[in-house]
Amino acid sequence: MSRTFDKAAAAVMTCALFGLCTPVLAEDVPEVTASGNLGFYSQYVFRGMTQTAHKPALQGGVEFSHPSGVYAGFWGSNVDWLQDYQGYRTGSLELDTYGGWRGNIGNGFSYDLGVIRYNYPGKRPTGVVAADTNEIYAGGGGDG
Repeated sequence: MSRTFDKAAAAVMTCALFGLCTPVLAEDVPEVTASGNLGFYSQYVFRGMTQTAHKPALQGGVEFSHPSGVYAGFWGSNVDWLQDYQGYRTGSLELDTYGGWRGNIGNGFSYDLGVIRYNYPGKRPTGVVAADTNEIYAGGGGDG
């Protein structure tokens, strides 16, 4: 991928993600990288519990990151518990959005601080609590 394309893509993503739709010169935009994932799994297990009632899951996501350590992304999967256990009339999807800051602090130590929003679109009867939730996370690691 050419550097010009990387900077142009970064300008478009900056406009789309942050509403900064003023003209920006490509050389003024810091390099942003994008990565993605897509997978088909025998089931989706989260924190020890099946989310798909032991059925297959199609999952995928995209993440954008900056050399400063700031990142943001989204991820999705089919789920099977919204109607069975949560009381939703419709709903079989989990759509997560997240962002944070990660990096290294020297001597092989790393950190990751962020927030994630778990979204479960669907129709639910009055009185049924939405399954959507937010989490703040922190992690660290080291070599050795």
